[in-house]
This record gives sequence, structure tokens and C-alpha cells, in this order.
Amino acid sequence: MKTQDFERRFSHNLAPVGARKATKSLPCLHLTFIQQTLYNVYINNLLYTTRDRMMTNIIIDDQLMADALKATGLKTKQEVVELGLKTLIRLKQQEKIKAFKGKLKWEGNLEEMRHNQ
Repeated sequence: MKTQDFERRFSHNLAPVGARKATKSLPCLHLTFIQQTLYNVYINNLLYTTRDRMMTNIIIDDQLMADALKATGLKTKQEVVELGLKTLIRLKQQEKIKAFKGKLKWEGNLEEMRHNQ
């Protein structure tokens, strides 16, 4: 979300105390330098944390990316990275589940359950 979009969407929350409605100009023009700085930090933090995606620059081996694109059939590098992260998370969760092997007590007849399906 860009700053202009944020200010348009949330300008009613940024109006000076006692104001009936926010003006079209920036609501922070009347602030001191320190207040302006805090306002900018607040806005930037809010813009950064309200997004559902994060912009990140990473260095990836070109051949590795080409192989991943070819192997998956995906069209973009972003899709490959997201699939890789989701796969890594799923594998780590499976490792945690494997730690319970032999530690959980199970009662029942597996053959009977299979025949009931």
C-alpha cells in the first residue's frame, strides 16, 4: 500500500484533534519536526506491517533457479521461491511428527478399519 493510498484510506484517523474532517492536504503539516519524524515512522511501520507480502532482494544461483523453473513448470521466480518455502515448512512439520514415532499409544484393528471403507 503506497503512502497516498494509506492517507486516503485512513485520513479520518489522522485528522488533528477537534477537526471535523481531514483536509485534502497531509494531516501532519502542522506538526513539529519531532512529531513529523514520529509520524513518518508510524506511517512507514504501518504500511510495512499491513501488507500481506514482503518485498525482499535475494541472490540465487542462476542455474539453480533455471533448474527449479524447469522442474516445477512454474512461470515466475516468485512462484518458485514461494513453493520452495512452503515445501520447506511442510517438511519441517513432518519431521516434528516423525519424532512421535513409537511414542503414541494406539488402540484398534487396522485390518478391520480398512475393510470398513
